[in-house]
Amino acid sequence: MSLDLASTNAKIERGYEHLQALHSEVVTWVQRYPYGLRHDVQDEGRKHVGVLEVYRPPDSARFGLLIGDCAQDFRASLDHLVYAVASANLSEADLAAEEDRLAFPITTTPKKWEGALTRGLLKGVSGGVLAEIDGKQPYHTANPTETVVYALHWLNNRDKHRVLHAVAAFPQLATIDFIPELPGPNEGFVAPPPYEHGTEVFWARSAEPCPDVQVKADIVVEIRVSEAPIAEDIRELLLKIGQTVQRIVANVAKAHEADTAAH
Repeated sequence: MSLDLASTNAKIERGYEHLQALHSEVVTWVQRYPYGLRHDVQDEGRKHVGVLEVYRPPDSARFGLLIGDCAQDFRASLDHLVYAVASANLSEADLAAEEDRLAFPITTTPKKWEGALTRGLLKGVSGGVLAEIDGKQPYHTANPTETVVYALHWLNNRDKHRVLHAVAAFPQLATIDFIPELPGPNEGFVAPPPYEHGTEVFWARSAEPCPDVQVKADIVVEIRVSEAPIAEDIRELLLKIGQTVQRIVANVAKAHEADTAAH
């Protein structure tokens, strides 16, 4: 018997809607040029320095709300998945008695996994489905808190129980061109990201004075969540989370069909 995944999939779709809304907000913010690169000419045109200037930081509260909403829907979809499995395996009476405890555990140690089973989080889940859920637990990896599944757990819990996610922009220098090119011999340096307001992003020195040289720089911006277990653009992380959740749902559905066929 196939699982009823209507609510599970609805939660996933809603999560992607929040992710798209977040991306659109970030794009709109970037299109308003919230940062710039000041070109300072020094030593009579022999030295050129690029300094980052931030005019408008990201709307941390607005972005944080969207991140929390996205994580919440992806996380809830896994709980809905467990309920769907339990609904297919338990009687109405047993389901009514257990449904308040049912949830998809995300555990970082074998002891916590066993504790989740003892508390009845996966009541009605057994066989291949139980093995499938167990196999996705972070505790099986060398660094459990650096997994995508744990990142979902962290993002959801922090938003629900603590504070809004604090969001910061991380500008990075993608390309830099001097027009015309600096005559050689010359030397230069590009600072490693991330950059803050006032950071000297690069400098270049030429043997000859070049006061009229123009600088064209391409700066890309990552939006990151403070203290997140995986340090990358939150949009990329949420996309990985959504894709991981979809794979879990698909694999659990296949395992359930196999379990049903075996009986």
